[in-house]
Amino acid sequence: MVLPAELLQVGYTSALRSYLANSYEYLNLVTFEHLIFDGILQETLLLLGIRGDGKTAAIRTLEVKDARALPPVGKMHFGAVHSRSTTVVRSGLSTF
Repeated sequence: MVLPAELLQVGYTSALRSYLANSYEYLNLVTFEHLIFDGILQETLLLLGIRGDGKTAAIRTLEVKDARALPPVGKMHFGAVHSRSTTVVRSGLSTF
């Protein structure tokens, strides 16, 4: 899912962040150093997740230069520690 990056930063989206953290077992949030859509001045992020059983998600962030630098989805390492990313486990927090 492609989302505006501000959704993870503003207060009025805390319910969405809580929903995501509590609905997925693993979430990979991919951010970009450069804007990825021509003509759109909006920072975006890519959200990739594996649905869970109601426990709080293990959340991983990965920053890449641009869309060409994205690893193949099969190499995103859901649930495994990957040296280029940071894993953060949240427990009931309303923000990422």
